[in-house]
Amino acid sequence: MITKAEILNYVQGRYTEEQERFKHFEEKCGKLLNSLTIVIAAFCGIAGFKSSTLFSPHTMLQWINLILCCLAFMALSCAWGHLLLALKIGVCPIAAKSRENSDYLMKAEPKDAFEQMFDCYVDATQEIESVIEKKSKNLELAYDELILGASLIIAFIFLTIIMEVFI
Repeated sequence: MITKAEILNYVQGRYTEEQERFKHFEEKCGKLLNSLTIVIAAFCGIAGFKSSTLFSPHTMLQWINLILCCLAFMALSCAWGHLLLALKIGVCPIAAKSRENSDYLMKAEPKDAFEQMFDCYVDATQEIESVIEKKSKNLELAYDELILGASLIIAFIFLTIIMEVFI
């Protein structure tokens, strides 16, 4: 038979795992946001360098190139926004740590104290999981938009090279 200490260790372990998962998402979002900011800055630099021909299109290929540039910038900007939403500073749910809770645990019967600790860990774990799911959705959207933006940038660069070499 499983003891109450083993059960409490189990729920405490799940709580710790969810906290580590939360921290992992935060770090991943931060790193991706930094990288994406550099990509956007570099792309703006390329667009600025080509601004004389890019923003005054005369041929159909130049119009397509301008549209590709604008769509790529829009996709990258949306990815950046979704990363900000995923990174949005919010409350990382934690197990109850108030003075009242500690006093209750000291005075409660062992069965009641166990149930209180069990509930604290389970409730906090569920709250962390829900926060992570929201972050995960925004991170997934950012990745999708990043793939779209990268594809558009490749098309933009490819078309720019063709226009420079052949036209």
